[in-house]
Amino acid sequence: MKNKIKIVIADDHQIFIEGIKALVRDSDKVLLVGEATNGEELMTVVKSKNPDVVLMDINMPNMN
Repeated sequence: MKNKIKIVIADDHQIFIEGIKALVRDSDKVLLVGEATNGEELMTVVKSKNPDVVLMDINMPNMN
């Protein structure tokens, strides 16, 4: 597939991030382009990677 869906994962629990990474690792439709553990990191990653989808926790440190 030429155009994979670019995703970023954001959660303050690393176990959740690792679980999602395991689910999408072998997908030919999804490309993980970044991850963040707080709201400030997420804003930086989104600006630099321009993902199609952000999978995120709604309560995170520094910024929700």
